[in-house]
Parts: sequence; structure tokens; C-alpha cells
Amino acid sequence: MSVPVVEAAVADNYSDGAFQGCTDDDCHGDLYYERDDVLVCSGCGTQFSHYYDHTGENILERIDVADDGEIETVVVARVHDPADEIEGWREIVDDAARTDGGDGL
Repeated sequence: MSVPVVEAAVADNYSDGAFQGCTDDDCHGDLYYERDDVLVCSGCGTQFSHYYDHTGENILERIDVADDGEIETVVVARVHDPADEIEGWREIVDDAARTDGGDGL
């Protein structure tokens, strides 16, 4: 199932550029940043990864570790935050599309 992108102004558990609360319906723990891109839930201990791209889309992935040590990530939230957009990215993409035959970046 694809996770829809929500605008930052109306997103649950997202504020000031950071994800705030656990995405598990049975847990109401707060998320804290262990590193710049890794969060941990204070309630259930679940780990998450947070990254964003040039368009301002912030993505929260739950990190699952299987019994055999295999790591799998699942997207659990997507938020568009205009504050994270890199200024001029649209012009760069448009210019690239014109110079490379229209494929864009």
C-alpha cells in the first residue's frame, strides 16, 4: 500500500521539520532522534529512519530486523514540508529536461 504525501501544516506527528510520535496505533510514544537520520520510539523502542529530498518530501521508514539479521524498511509516513525544499530545484530539473532530450533528472 502506498503512503500518501501529507502537507506539513496538517500532518499528525510532524512539526518543525521533525517527526514527533510513533506510527504504531497501539503505542503513543514520542520519537527522539538518536542520530540525524535515526529515530527511536520512547514507548515501544521501534527504530525509524528519516530522510528528505530536494522537493521537500520527508519520508519516515520503520526499520524492521528479522531473526536472521536481515534489515527491511517500510515507509510509514510521507510529509511535504516547503521549508525543506531546495531553492531553485524546479529550474534545475526543467533545464536538465531541455538539455538531455526531455528525460529530466
